[in-house]
Amino acid sequence: MSRLILKNAQVISPIEEFKANLLISDGFIQSIEPVNSLTVSDNTPIIDCENFYVTPGLIDLQFNGNNICNLWTKPNQADFVRMCEDLARNGCTSFLPTLITDEITNLEQGINFLALYCLDSLKVFNDKVCNRVLGIHLEGPFISIDRCGVHPREFILKPSLNIAQRLCQQANIKIMTIACENDPELSVTKFLQSIGVTVSLGHSNASLADANLAFSHGVNLVTHLFNAMPSIHHRNPGLVTAALLAQNVTCALIPDGLHLDKNIIKLVIKTKGINNVILVTDCATVGTSGGGLVGSSITLSQGVRNLVEWNICSFQQAIMMASYNCARVLNNLDYIGVIAQDKCADLILWDKTNLEIKTVVINGQIV
Repeated sequence: MSRLILKNAQVISPIEEFKANLLISDGFIQSIEPVNSLTVSDNTPIIDCENFYVTPGLIDLQFNGNNICNLWTKPNQADFVRMCEDLARNGCTSFLPTLITDEITNLEQGINFLALYCLDSLKVFNDKVCNRVLGIHLEGPFISIDRCGVHPREFILKPSLNIAQRLCQQANIKIMTIACENDPELSVTKFLQSIGVTVSLGHSNASLADANLAFSHGVNLVTHLFNAMPSIHHRNPGLVTAALLAQNVTCALIPDGLHLDKNIIKLVIKTKGINNVILVTDCATVGTSGGGLVGSSITLSQGVRNLVEWNICSFQQAIMMASYNCARVLNNLDYIGVIAQDKCADLILWDKTNLEIKTVVINGQIV
């Protein structure tokens, strides 16, 4: 039995903040006790957290790789594991590896490779890697050729039930980003929803009516709002306007200061509310190409610090957008994204003075 105690912890759960001792056993939070009630009769390791905030681990729902491992090519196991270790050290305890538009057989190969590391259940930790691979985010191939960004245009397809069924043979596809205007009957959208895939609108030229139709049929997520879609136009509102106005739609934002001006981030959070925003890195091996945006180079923990340093929100609110809200989107709040009894012991200790990460705990083990 593996055990660990975090004493004197300033816990940001993140739905509330309190002082407590956390008793961790076999990868789960066994109990949360008052700070003056700690009694230990064995050799359980103890970390004094007096100078640290303790938060849930961060969850990145859009991660394309980094300078260690490029998921858009043909990664090998050694590089993938090193990439996961790097993510873990930076506080990302769970993530969705993300594949962009490609030739279908290449996508299938990428899906099959990543499926080796995906968790079958959050109840049992998959120790092939040091953090939780929750599933796969397919960003394409059903996107708009007019808003493709770095996606190779020759492999972009109109939504097809046959192709969707091929790509989703593995049960590990958790999010698929599509351009809803190319699925006017919502046949692919409804199929994906029927098998438990979260449909996210992105890389899209959708009109207000297109987006609202998708939202009315249960689509509740937008991929990197503002990026790879028309901006707000006062006479021709589109996807961005629809997403900002829709009450039950969550918007993903890239908080690197490059993809979005910090005032736009502030505007979105003020409009949508903390509960309907998630932070993603969209991290990729390359950041820009020919002056165009490709992906970011930040960690999710840096994104959290950015929002605090830019005076956009509190630390607690930033943590909510980088953990709790992400788990909610994937219907995983039963185990991750929150600090409570019987939840997974995926935790971060942040220095209170500068919000740098001191220690990361995943599955009850110190990284």
